[in-house]
Amino acid sequence: MAAYESTAPAADDPNETVLLPGEKRDPRYVLGPAQLAGKPVKRAVATLTPTEGWIVTITFTPAGAKAWNAMAARYFHQVIGFDLDGVVETAPITLPNSPTFVSFGDAVEVSGAFDAVSAKWLAAVLDSGALRVPLAKT
Repeated sequence: MAAYESTAPAADDPNETVLLPGEKRDPRYVLGPAQLAGKPVKRAVATLTPTEGWIVTITFTPAGAKAWNAMAARYFHQVIGFDLDGVVETAPITLPNSPTFVSFGDAVEVSGAFDAVSAKWLAAVLDSGALRVPLAKT
């Protein structure tokens, strides 16, 4: 994939497949069309926990929860990319420690190597738009 240019931010179309860079330390991602459209997130909150460090808890609208669970089941044990303005803000693996898919209900927790700034930024990003699903990680 090194021979291919990343998609320009102005060309980051939620209806198209794009090649986007990850936030700072990550590689680029090939993302398919956005899987959650409209406003699926009711609320996203960054929290510092004693065991996991910074996490982001996402609460979905009823329609968003239904769409998220369908997408998460379809992409179980795969990476789901969260894209804003042409940059993949985070790309967690869906239920990495679970042998089978379990519904998230109406909320999901995203954890990783977040600091206060990145966790709060991701919470703000999640309140702002559609989510994409990557086809491959490069």
